[in-house]
Amino acid sequence: ACLVCSTPNNSLHFGVEACRACSAFFKRATRTGRHYACRRGQRTCDVTRGGEEMACRACRYARCLEVGMVYVRPLRMCKPIQYDDQNESLLARIEVEYEKSIVRRREQELALLRTSETASRLPGLDEVRLALLELTFFALISLTNQGLSLHAYAHFENSQIVTTLLQEVYVSTTDLVHKTIDLLIKDMWSLFPKIFPSLDKLSHKQQVELYRFYLPNFILVDTYFRTWKIWGTFEKYIMCSIATCIDVATPDAWLPKDGSDDGTRSAMVSSASSHVHDQVARLGPCFERAQKTEREVHALLAIMLCETDMKLAASERLLSLLDSIRGEALRDLQRYYREELGMADFSSRLGNLMTICHVVRECSSCFQEFFRMQVTLFDFFDTELLLQEMFI
Repeated sequence: ACLVCSTPNNSLHFGVEACRACSAFFKRATRTGRHYACRRGQRTCDVTRGGEEMACRACRYARCLEVGMVYVRPLRMCKPIQYDDQNESLLARIEVEYEKSIVRRREQELALLRTSETASRLPGLDEVRLALLELTFFALISLTNQGLSLHAYAHFENSQIVTTLLQEVYVSTTDLVHKTIDLLIKDMWSLFPKIFPSLDKLSHKQQVELYRFYLPNFILVDTYFRTWKIWGTFEKYIMCSIATCIDVATPDAWLPKDGSDDGTRSAMVSSASSHVHDQVARLGPCFERAQKTEREVHALLAIMLCETDMKLAASERLLSLLDSIRGEALRDLQRYYREELGMADFSSRLGNLMTICHVVRECSSCFQEFFRMQVTLFDFFDTELLLQEMFI
């Protein structure tokens, strides 16, 4: 019988006659270094089988030591996989190529925005500090009118906004946003095979269709994570690209004024405002609640590719490739949770990630319907041939 709990047993564990349950408990407690408190405080609890409904862990561990259990080292050493240039993980590859893409797009966008007459740069941190030091009424009013409140400044010192204000962010109209999306589409077409080289096995037609499906999902994840990372909230500004954003509170400023007053512009503004507010109401709480890290977002970018909803019939080869990408992304993500974050239970974080994935798909579908409506009813994108090719 087990010397700890008196369960019938005929095997040895850790040098004594003990059952599997007690030996596993002793091993787990020893490896984690936990210190249990006695339920009664007297160290005399009954740990035999059938004694108490729930055995006292402190007394059970003390009994294991008393009967002579000894655990020196792990039975099997788990060695993490060492990645080199020839065996690079998927998430590491996404991180490298994604950051390169951000650098390229930022340079291209800033070259466009700095020469634009309709883009308005948000004030930087140094400008705000200077205005506060000088305490000039007109300087403070000027900064406030550009969309930066003193209440927000009070939280700058302990916020990620500090990092961003040292960069350049512009409040832009839709015509500039469309140009930045054009830059993204062209850059993503070269980024796509670098991140997912296995997709080269597909035909060109399948690659194009998969890219068209993936693009709106990528844009939503990229812009909303950037919004949360920069502003920490979705109440004021929504990032539309690396360096452009819109002010949610002033939808009339989104569209450039062309002088016409036939009601079409007001209808377009109302439609766009309704769409954006609905999108923010869906995605904003997901990112705020999940508090995702950059590595988790890299995994999300890979998983979103595998949520196929293509118009073309998916071949067996395509489904097999997407399954392998999804599996590799989830394995890398679990390794990240265990080894870098030290988490034993990451079910809630993984669940939040899959929730974001589902909501992004819904918002992507709504965006494509909104885009088709704008083209059909208002001829809004009649000159944006590249956008029409991607989103219709």
